[in-house]
Amino acid sequence: MIAGKGEKFQDQEHPKVVVRVGKKHSRGVTEITDVVFATVGPTPGAIVMEWNVRQPEGCQAGAGMWDSHIR
Repeated sequence: MIAGKGEKFQDQEHPKVVVRVGKKHSRGVTEITDVVFATVGPTPGAIVMEWNVRQPEGCQAGAGMWDSHIR
């Protein structure tokens, strides 16, 4: 489990990312499996996951997440 908590995630007007997968417009092979992403306590300003990566051309299922959950 990967969980975000604390003051950083309290401001709903200025949300913060807990887990960022890739930079904007990035490409590459990224596979995540069997992970739970969550928050602990009140976190109105948490973006639990930001997914930015896409798979390279011709690489089927090169960027994906399997058997994982976001709570």
